Amino acid sequence: MIIAPSAEWEKIAAEDTDHVDIVKNFVLPIVVISAIAKFLGLFLFSGTFLFVHSLVQSVSHFISVFAGFYLTSLFVLQVAPSFAPQIDKNTSFKYIAYSLIPYFASTILSNLFQSLLFLQLFYLYSIFLLWQGLDSLLKTPDSKKLGFIAVVILVLFLLILAIDETIEMIIPL
Repeated sequence: MIIAPSAEWEKIAAEDTDHVDIVKNFVLPIVVISAIAKFLGLFLFSGTFLFVHSLVQSVSHFISVFAGFYLTSLFVLQVAPSFAPQIDKNTSFKYIAYSLIPYFASTILSNLFQSLLFLQLFYLYSIFLLWQGLDSLLKTPDSKKLGFIAVVILVLFLLILAIDETIEMIIPL
């Protein structure tokens, strides 16, 4: 996906993968690894060694990222018909999950080693993958691509931020 995204999107489009399989076999393991990396990064490498704080932060991270992914996938399913007429739940989940590979990878590394925070710049590559997936996976007309990408990016990152902030209001971190 990172090196040849157009070819990978073609393969993904041809796969007959259920959205439940995508969540169970791809998204959940990556988000769990990211949460574990957050815990280890805070507990072992931040210098504070506060177990409960690290645990709460990692659970908060898990909830924010997973819920952000899931809700964005459902949002895409709802709004995509006006941008991409050929979409179903499986396609929506594939589109968001595989577009977030750079986000997941850079989040895992920057959560584990906070000195690698600059790796979060690779979040931008997720935007590129979202764009690439519009042709192969969603068959979006050129005239509707920019608007669709803008809405998806806005919703995805606002959802993750809103969920994270809500958790912080409930449980002061």
